[in-house]
Amino acid sequence: MSVYDAFAKIIVDELSNILLKGFEENKKDLGEVARNFLFEIEGPTSLNGNFSIRQKHIYKLFKGFSEIVDSKDNLKDISYYMAVYPYQNKNLSRSRNLVYHIENYFNEIYILKMRLLEYSKIIARSYRNEISQNPKDFYEKINLEVVRTLSCLTEIRGKHVHIARYEHDDLRRLHQLQMFARHQEKNNEMKLWGDYFNFKYRETRTKWKKTFIANNENIIKLLNRYFEKLIPIISENYKFKYPTKML
Repeated sequence: MSVYDAFAKIIVDELSNILLKGFEENKKDLGEVARNFLFEIEGPTSLNGNFSIRQKHIYKLFKGFSEIVDSKDNLKDISYYMAVYPYQNKNLSRSRNLVYHIENYFNEIYILKMRLLEYSKIIARSYRNEISQNPKDFYEKINLEVVRTLSCLTEIRGKHVHIARYEHDDLRRLHQLQMFARHQEKNNEMKLWGDYFNFKYRETRTKWKKTFIANNENIIKLLNRYFEKLIPIISENYKFKYPTKML
């Protein structure tokens, strides 16, 4: 089991215990809420009640972690989406479709970075009495590695995607080749443009897919190092523990 998976199990196991206990204590109310929501019956569609500090704490950690998981999974999915072009019968640009997925990838890298920076800060502040050093020093040291690892990609996002459309020689070349191929497609003598565009499209797409797969492997390594530093703070013998002094 990876460190990342171990951290997930610690969080999920504790939240599952909290939820199961809540189900037992609120069976009647839960049944009414589920019935009203599923069958659109007038009445309450959510549970109202005072949640304990512990319940709020574990849910906050779970929510932050689930957002990190979403970003990690999105990055993996994008490398698959860009390798498949399911619009053969639509008048859509393959070069723009490729750029769309590349821009989304860089955006998701930026989102992941911001989520990691915030999550370590939440844990350091919540468990400030369990940390032997200043909480700020603790999370800033962790976050420094996050920034360094993701900096090359997030800088690209900041300079190109956020301000303007992402540009790269390969992608700009594809766009221009597709323009030639489209306007010359009825001229048999110019069929070479279409053939060359198809060749360069597949070549460029493969290159970016390999880049993203390699990046994602490095991100997994980063997540393992990141959560390796957090596990001793939020658990003991891989069993979740609450802060001695709750915020």
